[in-house]
Amino acid sequence: MKRTFLAVLASLAFLAEIMAEPVFLLPGEILAPGHGEIHLSYSNGEFLKRHDGSSSASDVAAGELRRHTALPLRLRYALPGGEEVVARSSYMDLMHRVPSFGNYSRTGVGDVLLLVRSQANLWGDLRGALGMGVNIPTGRGVFDVSANEAPTGDGTWDGAASFAWADKRDGVTFHAEVTYFLRFPRTATKAMDQALTEEVRFGFAHRFQWGMSAELKASDALSLFGEMFGRVHLSQSGTYATNGADASAEINAKAFPEFYAQPQDSIWLAPMVQIQASPSLKFAGGAAWPLRLTNGYSGLMYLANASFKF
Repeated sequence: MKRTFLAVLASLAFLAEIMAEPVFLLPGEILAPGHGEIHLSYSNGEFLKRHDGSSSASDVAAGELRRHTALPLRLRYALPGGEEVVARSSYMDLMHRVPSFGNYSRTGVGDVLLLVRSQANLWGDLRGALGMGVNIPTGRGVFDVSANEAPTGDGTWDGAASFAWADKRDGVTFHAEVTYFLRFPRTATKAMDQALTEEVRFGFAHRFQWGMSAELKASDALSLFGEMFGRVHLSQSGTYATNGADASAEINAKAFPEFYAQPQDSIWLAPMVQIQASPSLKFAGGAAWPLRLTNGYSGLMYLANASFKF
């Protein structure tokens, strides 16, 4: 048991070094054909600016604040052939206060992620899942919002691919998942409701979300587990349509770098407690600490979730 936990800690430390929002897409138990699961989560956090020179936007005026409340919903259903359909979205209440610009807020639905994936027992207690899908821009991105609105999505169609695995060793259950998003090209004539000099074209861009957890059952009804999750959002280049010149300076000035054009990464660590209320119903709660956040935001995020199998 001790060696197993040491191996987990070493793996988490390694990933924190090579990788730069909650994922809530871990594979869970394989569903029997014709059965499904509803997973509702809640997260609430408030994040203040910290001037540590960690990014190009580290000189934003003191007093910058982000506050968010989100209700991510995930639905899973197993088809007769064993494939699994996964749908995920969030309802969000967001506020971003920038002293030199004002307050930006919005309440609404985020993007919808649809995946079809195949899960299988590989050997022993090890099982894997491989999926493909699409991110639908039902949320509003930086090029779609009105004045003083905060973006709730990317505003673009993205292709998605997901790989996950789960294993049980010495009474501890491990889960891990990586989801890759390919953002397709698009054009824009405004950003954060401010007109751009001319039409800007954006090429392909890449984003990764990842998460992992270790669960230890203290009893039939109680589990203790820790999660680590994060996101790597690589920059997307933009060029003016007429001459192909780099438009990054204007995008950064009008859309805020951390909203779109700037590389972003985040790593969170979350200890949680889970209660098995019945064979089909689970509840969990805890808090997440940011180990790394682009632009030096610091704050605590509170988490809770419930899952129901049918």
